[in-house]
Amino acid sequence: MKKTFTALLLLSFVLSLSAQETIIIDEPYYEVKNSGIENISKIELTPTQMKLHVHTTFIPNWWVKFPRTTFIQPEGKDKIYATDIEKGEFDKEIYMPSSGDSTFVLIFPRPDEPIESFDFGEEEKAIIFGVSLEKNRKKLKEEKIKKQQQAEKEALAWLEGEITKSEKQPLKNYNSTEFFNQGMARFIGYIKGYNSKAGKNTGIVYASNELTRENFPIVIEIQPDGRFDVNIPMSYPTMVYITILDNYCNLYMEQGCILGGVLDWEDFLLADRYRNKREELKIDFYGPLAEVNSGIKAVKLETYNWKQYNEDIKSNTPESFKILARDLYERNKKTIIEKGKGFPEKGVNLLNNIALMDYGYLLMDFAGMRKYYAKEDSANTIIKTPLPIDYYNFLEEFPLDSQSILVSSSASSFINRFEYCDHFTPVFSMVHDNIVPKKSYLRYLLEDENIELTEEEVVIKEFDDKVGGKTHFSAEEWDKVKDIQKANKAVFEAFYKKNESYYTKYQEKYGQNPANDDENKKLKEWRLKDSILLKDLNIRPNLISQIFKVRELKQTFENMEKEDAERIIDGMDTYIKHPFLKSEAQRIFSLAYPVKVKERYELPQTQAADIFRNIVASFKGKYILVDFWDIYCGPCILGIKDMKAKREELKGNSDIEFVFITSTSGSPKDRYDKFVEEQDLVHTYRLSDDDYNRMRELFKFNGIPHYETVDREGLVMKKSITSHNFDHDFEQLIKSEKK
Repeated sequence: MKKTFTALLLLSFVLSLSAQETIIIDEPYYEVKNSGIENISKIELTPTQMKLHVHTTFIPNWWVKFPRTTFIQPEGKDKIYATDIEKGEFDKEIYMPSSGDSTFVLIFPRPDEPIESFDFGEEEKAIIFGVSLEKNRKKLKEEKIKKQQQAEKEALAWLEGEITKSEKQPLKNYNSTEFFNQGMARFIGYIKGYNSKAGKNTGIVYASNELTRENFPIVIEIQPDGRFDVNIPMSYPTMVYITILDNYCNLYMEQGCILGGVLDWEDFLLADRYRNKREELKIDFYGPLAEVNSGIKAVKLETYNWKQYNEDIKSNTPESFKILARDLYERNKKTIIEKGKGFPEKGVNLLNNIALMDYGYLLMDFAGMRKYYAKEDSANTIIKTPLPIDYYNFLEEFPLDSQSILVSSSASSFINRFEYCDHFTPVFSMVHDNIVPKKSYLRYLLEDENIELTEEEVVIKEFDDKVGGKTHFSAEEWDKVKDIQKANKAVFEAFYKKNESYYTKYQEKYGQNPANDDENKKLKEWRLKDSILLKDLNIRPNLISQIFKVRELKQTFENMEKEDAERIIDGMDTYIKHPFLKSEAQRIFSLAYPVKVKERYELPQTQAADIFRNIVASFKGKYILVDFWDIYCGPCILGIKDMKAKREELKGNSDIEFVFITSTSGSPKDRYDKFVEEQDLVHTYRLSDDDYNRMRELFKFNGIPHYETVDREGLVMKKSITSHNFDHDFEQLIKSEKK
């Protein structure tokens, strides 16, 4: 108590010195900062001003900006805003010199009352916390270091103790019969130098089951002492993508194993400073998986120059691009041989899989993206060069029946591109070969009901004539069909909505072709795709092709009667051989058709649920369409813009409200405010990054846009309305209430 009183007296004395005296504090002590760019190198206290010398270290020739809302805030008091700046202007881009170092002087009014410390920040957030006016900074720094060392000692003891609780030892190799099983992995750790005042207290694990397309992001809660502990559901060993305080890393995890990691707050600051080099977090690993994870980080594989990718697509034939991709793959194999010496065989296998999957994904993506750019650049003859018949022969060297292929962080992307490659595009139309009605719905309307087309609607007949009763399309033909539909979407939708009252009568009169066979459509798709694998790609059905099929089931069952779904499950043995994949298919079936059907549910009693309940509480009595978005998400922005007229039309409607939720980093305030005003968004919420992460976990979404619908009683609906299909979904919802 005596020391505190003495310090206050001294501080009061400093701030009340005569007008003739200026006080200089060099390299003032601070508690913590969340910027690696700005540091207060000197404080000048004059009788009327406080001058902060802000030393800025950033990327040469990049710019920094000091807004007029730059502030200092003494503890427990209002913000004091800067009045002037030396060596720059407020709200103007100031480019860094070639050295990357510069010092700016920010001028504030001198606080009226004595203060011990203050926070320094810009706009909404503080950047440097607890900047002290105490001149004896050496003692303060020594106390801080001592405290951090003790905290680190305790955290390491805790971490090492927890590591011993691993349920299993890591797999010896990826051929193990225990490779597939439902279980939990655990990631625990500690951030040296962390202080919760820095403003962000969470990370997130983008957990998913790529076998079934299920997402279940898990929030990493950072405790005040810097510790964290998170359980991750897994079905097989794989790389897991996580972010901690906006920085990322890929971790290799296995079910039943605990991985420990120690991070350093200084590395977060360096990542902020050198933001042009997006690199993984540095982590000191502990536990039985430490050696593999350390090795992966030590062997840095070369990545493709994605900035050059679009130009490479436009300027390379398929043959020349395959050479580019192959050369990169061979260089990475060489790197693994050279730098992987002494590395465990399992780790080398993992690295080889990463290189292989990156190679496969690149070639698969190239084939798909060429079609997009060919439409955009019709004069480019190179991009119109057809894929040679042997383009996909690189797949013949892939171990598509090996479990190890799933371990790579790129496995999901490779599988996604493979299952949607152009060889499989015509399958949908082929499946409908025997379910074509005797007469199209349009012909029925024109010939049986004598409906007349407007000039604008003639395109519908042109489309119907083009498609006719045709049931098989090449990939190019199918793209043209989709382009016509897309270009005239509004005309098609308006016409068929206007005439929807005739549809039941049409079905009764014409129905389906009596020649339709009894084969389930989904099973027929699987049969045809396996045939394409053999005949066109010279590949036998394999583990990966079985995964294709399981991945389809979640969405398939959402739009299918239980009886048809049972036929898929009963007939899947022909196409899905792996016991674990069969069990996953059965599990997805059970989730889709539960014994007790719950179309709506109450949120749990959690912090995230409380935040969400508070947001939607005032709209009780209406349906609420909640749109999770951010300003950098193209599809999010497009969806919101497309719905502007509909929101205006339904303003004040007694049945529906629109709510928008984004995050502070996902939607910076200036851009957020401008977009909200442009789009007339009324009920919009900009959550902290921590709370937005908690929303991701609550509603199990990794990507955006993501939609949730809340009913009139505040229950969440299992099947949400969506922006792109709003008219139909909302109409059906209102109709269901009247039944």
